[in-house]
Amino acid sequence: MLVFKQGFLKEGTSTCPIYCAYSLPNAVLQVVSPPCTYFYNIGGLITTADNNACAVPNVDVKIETSASPIASKTDQNGKYTQNRKNYLSYTITPSKDTKPLCGVSTLDIVLMTKHISGVQPIPDWWRLVAADVNNNGKITVADIVELRKMILGINTQFSSNTAWRFFDASKVPTSLIEYITIASLQKDELANNFRGVKIGDVSGNWCDTDKDNCINAQRPSEEQDIFITDIAAREGEEFDIFVKIGENQVPILYGTAFDFDRDAIEIIGVERAEIPYLTEDNFAINREENKVKMLWAMDGEEPVLFRQGQEFFKIKARAKREIASLENLVTLDESFENVTYSTDSEEGKALRINFRGAEYRHLSAESKSKTNNSATLNLAGDVLSINYYSTDSGNTRLSVYDLQGRLITQKNFTSQFGYNNAQVELQNQVQSEVYFYLLETPQYPISGKFVRISK
Repeated sequence: MLVFKQGFLKEGTSTCPIYCAYSLPNAVLQVVSPPCTYFYNIGGLITTADNNACAVPNVDVKIETSASPIASKTDQNGKYTQNRKNYLSYTITPSKDTKPLCGVSTLDIVLMTKHISGVQPIPDWWRLVAADVNNNGKITVADIVELRKMILGINTQFSSNTAWRFFDASKVPTSLIEYITIASLQKDELANNFRGVKIGDVSGNWCDTDKDNCINAQRPSEEQDIFITDIAAREGEEFDIFVKIGENQVPILYGTAFDFDRDAIEIIGVERAEIPYLTEDNFAINREENKVKMLWAMDGEEPVLFRQGQEFFKIKARAKREIASLENLVTLDESFENVTYSTDSEEGKALRINFRGAEYRHLSAESKSKTNNSATLNLAGDVLSINYYSTDSGNTRLSVYDLQGRLITQKNFTSQFGYNNAQVELQNQVQSEVYFYLLETPQYPISGKFVRISK
């Protein structure tokens, strides 16, 4: 005679029924149990690969078998967990492709430039991964170009990469494997950890970034001027806004963005100066927001000397109303890093606008030739002296003509950025009558007339 009795066996997070069979009268025990499905936890921790090891939240973690892939996200502490069936193999693959510019700054381009030029090779495996922006296995100028387009807002996603890459923490840096495999789940597996690399963040400052707004809280303590010549213009007039270097330096990077009053100024375009590594790709114009962005980097091994007062580029614009000055109409775009880095310093300098040309203003092309708008004339004895303001440095020539247009005297010299004085001796060459002078500066000619009275 057989007697059956049901019982339960608890294992993992599952409870399975078992059946005991007693054979009477000898009471021989037989255990009869059907196959049972148990569930175990699969989980781990995802942190950044730098020394800070910051938790990476909102990572999509896919844990899949051939039958049933299931995705979940890491919590604010970088942890993830799933409850899955036993005796199956699983592959764990994390991914995150949102907010690609979080943690990315102009400093990253500086570090990539130093690496490419051989000045300062990138030392860490995760920094090398971050610098390989286009994901082709090597770090070149092409990576800088792509990152620059992202910072300028020309592109919004990496062309051949994701915002993050994640690697099996137990195998880095020897093997950079982007998944973990569990051959057969027979117990809780909670140490499947990954190290994350933010692409483009070579400096590793993602941990210090405002994660909601993706703004880098760090700002250089030192400042440096960027010169803008001030302009006055009538409604409808087109004019050039000259942007000039504010300090002698050998830069690695120079980035700035201008915000223009949309009720007063219409942006037409940008013309660059003849500066090495400066191309059209260095600029971005957002006409909807009325902004101009520029990001220059030393894309080659040959350093470039920037001189104070040197023209960098000019912004071609049109006045939508009468403008007396640009000083309250042009500001730096605070959402952009306005900064420069030099080869002789590890620290950058924050840029600030200096309207060094504020003393010199012109309304239109026709007013440029008016003496009272551009120069001060002084005739003392046999010397003609002219004080004028120059927005650029370069060759200058002062010529004096009589009423018949004959050249009386001429002198060549060099103008410097700022205030200048041009002098020419007249001696006995000029008699008592009206004469004209022509001062040919690096920007445009200044002309006028004077009367010489013989002694």
